[in-house]
Amino acid sequence: MKFKTYKCKRISRKHFDEIKITKAFKNAPPKSEKLYEKEMEFALHKKLSPIIVDENMFLVDGYCAWIIADTTKYRGRKLKIYKAIGLDVTKKKAKK
Repeated sequence: MKFKTYKCKRISRKHFDEIKITKAFKNAPPKSEKLYEKEMEFALHKKLSPIIVDENMFLVDGYCAWIIADTTKYRGRKLKIYKAIGLDVTKKKAKK
């Protein structure tokens, strides 16, 4: 499988509340072990994985980080949000 690489631009954490979650993420929550591991890392180090969104502010990567930041209302300096330039997850893929 070939993946396309997108350039990312860091955006302000004040845009956190604009992030939208697709049905695909909502229908497939992270495994409890993975979420627990990320919660422990956050509790010990106040560190979260980067959150990646597309051009329309739909979440692409970093669902665990988003869940933790959302439930704890964390908006600290270590919350990193990046926008993938040119990526739109709402567009339907062309059939081959």
